[in-house]
Amino acid sequence: MTTNEFFAEARQKISKNPYSRLAAPARAAVAQPDCVFDIHCHIFDKKCLDIKYLALRMALHKVTGLFGLEAAQDIENQLIVASQSEEDIYANLEKDYGGKDSKNDWSDFDKELQIIDDNSDLIDGLELFGFSNKGLTKSWNVLKKGSMEEVFRYYLHEFSLQKSSFYANRPFVTGILSMDLEMGWGIKPEKTLSEQIDELKALSTEYAILPFFAIDPRRADKEDKDENLYELFLKAFCEADKPSFFGVKCYPALGYFPSDERLRAIFQICEEKNIPITTHCGGEVVSTFEKSVEFVGKNAKEIIPIAGLDRRDRAKFLNNPLQWLPVLKEFPKLRINFAHFGGDTNWENKSKNLEHTVIQQIMDICVEYNTFADFSFNVIEKELFAILNDTLNKHPEVRNKTLFGTDFWVVLPSGDLWAMQEEFLITLAAHRDALVSDNPRKFLFGESKADDLEKEA
Repeated sequence: MTTNEFFAEARQKISKNPYSRLAAPARAAVAQPDCVFDIHCHIFDKKCLDIKYLALRMALHKVTGLFGLEAAQDIENQLIVASQSEEDIYANLEKDYGGKDSKNDWSDFDKELQIIDDNSDLIDGLELFGFSNKGLTKSWNVLKKGSMEEVFRYYLHEFSLQKSSFYANRPFVTGILSMDLEMGWGIKPEKTLSEQIDELKALSTEYAILPFFAIDPRRADKEDKDENLYELFLKAFCEADKPSFFGVKCYPALGYFPSDERLRAIFQICEEKNIPITTHCGGEVVSTFEKSVEFVGKNAKEIIPIAGLDRRDRAKFLNNPLQWLPVLKEFPKLRINFAHFGGDTNWENKSKNLEHTVIQQIMDICVEYNTFADFSFNVIEKELFAILNDTLNKHPEVRNKTLFGTDFWVVLPSGDLWAMQEEFLITLAAHRDALVSDNPRKFLFGESKADDLEKEA
């Protein structure tokens, strides 16, 4: 599909009114002025993922033998392996899973999960090495789910704001972010991105969710209709007689620059049609294994080395919010959420008066442009709550641009999400309604008002 064909169809079929993209459950919730939002949530089931993703995300490949299917390895040996430094663990992961043809065999996965369940001593031991006992147990529960709906229901019943003592009786909407590991790692999940679009659309007719479509410039070169970036975008937002996706998700750390020319048409439509964008901006665990990026500029294609000595450094380079400045200068009305607000390490540095350049960059961009930042994943880091509270007290222009998000289920292995979420809401009492209600509305709907919702009813 050419960009001209894409523009013609998108401009004809997508309304400028964001309320038109709401399926009935989300429409009913958003119509209530006291509606609250978790702006950043994942409900992947294992068919959407790759074993490499889980190994990296949970840092457990060399810890439990789970991903090597080494169930016979005894507990003592597993804990000896667990005592490796994080650097060693990731070095082994890159060695084992860094290739384009990495194995993605789930055939014995349920059996392996049962072995983990049966070895409570192992889970207790892992807590010594920085893994949460409760978090790991709850992560196993997610991985046993057979569909995204089952994962979402688990989230609703165990972790969502609906369960909170502060918001139990309030209407509630969840932003569901998809992810394109197929392009980022060259793997083939059992469930394609096209199939994930279908499943999330169906889910939006039953639950108050706002699906965000994962984009990657490399898909623009795909010829197959079910794999091409523009065709999939149109499927997500323009499919006749089916619900629409609501926003767009970017993950530059998987190996691209947001200023890639192949994304320009997407961003132009997002600006024209009032479509919000969430971009990963903090945390380097899940990122490209490549050391260079194929970048398409306005006049030529080139291979650009990624700055950094290791994979995490390279991810920081790709995640840097300044990479978005060329996009924002061309499309200044875009509403972009810089997810994770720079990440927990930068906030830890800020709390210790150490360098936190990325946080300051995000704050500066939020002041200059119509951009936002969510504090997702960081909601399990109790020691960061006070510094966020202090930052919001001192910077009203940032206070009005900061959003609540959990990063479910990615965050589960790292802590007790439910307990920390409640603690977060207590510590941020002066700002919590803005974080969970007022500011998310600004990000999601821009200057559109409730009257626009009535027009679309």
